[in-house]
Amino acid sequence: MPIFSHGDVKAKLLILYFVRGAKIDVSAEQIYACLFALDYTDYFTFCGAIAELKEDGFLAEVPRAFGQSCKLTLSGKEALELFEESIPQSERESIRRYIAEHSVRMQQETQLSSSMEPLDEGGYMVCLVASEQNRTILEIKMQVASRETAMIMRKNWAEESCFIYDTLYSHLLKER
Repeated sequence: MPIFSHGDVKAKLLILYFVRGAKIDVSAEQIYACLFALDYTDYFTFCGAIAELKEDGFLAEVPRAFGQSCKLTLSGKEALELFEESIPQSERESIRRYIAEHSVRMQQETQLSSSMEPLDEGGYMVCLVASEQNRTILEIKMQVASRETAMIMRKNWAEESCFIYDTLYSHLLKER
């Protein structure tokens, strides 16, 4: 009969298990969203656990277009292999199910990013980025008049990015 982990140790193992199971670049926010949705940890425990995993070399942060990506290190993979059985089977299954149900959204979050910054002369600069396999495939920078306009553009980017990419691609390849 396995001995199940508790507290901070369990939170660390759940984080490692999620990162390995996701099989895509994931952010700390995506990991937390899963563990919180499944009621496996609270915010403060999560923050402490993920910081310690990074500090102890079990998890590495890799810069990506969408922000920092969390990756298992060799030590993290080995630790998870050694202690995976101390995570109850039902919790491992819940995490696998969560990943399956949310993988498209999580991948989209890592492929599409947006930012905005105020301009000295007024208005905002909006930057919309689409990435694939950690390479930027489309980047659009636009100056807009208001914060509200910038926020609307950022909000619509996820839904409209494919259409925008396809439209630009087809129009720019036309023979005239």
